[in-house]
Amino acid sequence: MKGKRIFLSVISMAVVALLTVAGSACANRDEEVMPVGDGDCQMVENTAKTRSVRNESNNLIKKAHKLEHVLPHYNYDQVKASECVDYQELYDLIKSVDSSFDSEDYYLSTNFYSEELDSAIIRLQYYIEDKISTSKMYNIIYRDGEVTAIVKLPSSVLLRNEEDGMEENLLTRIQAYEKSQKERSIQKPNFEKNVNVVEEQQVYYYDYQTNELKDIHTYTLEFPEEDNTRDLYEQEILIP
Repeated sequence: MKGKRIFLSVISMAVVALLTVAGSACANRDEEVMPVGDGDCQMVENTAKTRSVRNESNNLIKKAHKLEHVLPHYNYDQVKASECVDYQELYDLIKSVDSSFDSEDYYLSTNFYSEELDSAIIRLQYYIEDKISTSKMYNIIYRDGEVTAIVKLPSSVLLRNEEDGMEENLLTRIQAYEKSQKERSIQKPNFEKNVNVVEEQQVYYYDYQTNELKDIHTYTLEFPEEDNTRDLYEQEILIP
């Protein structure tokens, strides 16, 4: 079991190969950057890298695709993708380049730069039986009504029968873990007295690269003595 404190203002939707931390991006002033987030923990889209991403081997489209319908400028946070019908045109585009995609298996998160700009970072994260979130996802760059990149992660893909067997095994492990938790409760972190726990969220997570299955508890903390600023504290428990 381990825990770590993370800043609330950090955007979790990191788009690999398309995004760069603001500090390092600013090293080259000739490149245009678009901020995502707030305060000192912004992430930015490096437009120079976005323009060249067509050459990335893990980008599923060879050229920008103009959508016929404008996407709604609403920031979703882990919403069942199939329930967001306004994104059906995007789903059809992904399906056309990757036949394995099924919106029923994914959860949608979006981050529009502003209400005025028709540009966003979009993530579709794969869930196993709506129970286990995973590191398998599509990261999408949407700019001025065009889809400029669809990056699928991880790049290595299991055969369907191998994946089915693996998912059954993961669900069985979760069942055994939940049964064991009924017999002994999880020890929660001991926060200081002057820290308020505003919210607690729990999710199961599987990482395809490390093969780790985790029970992750995220606590939203409020600090009254620091003008009620908020941070996140993440507790990870490895599931055998």
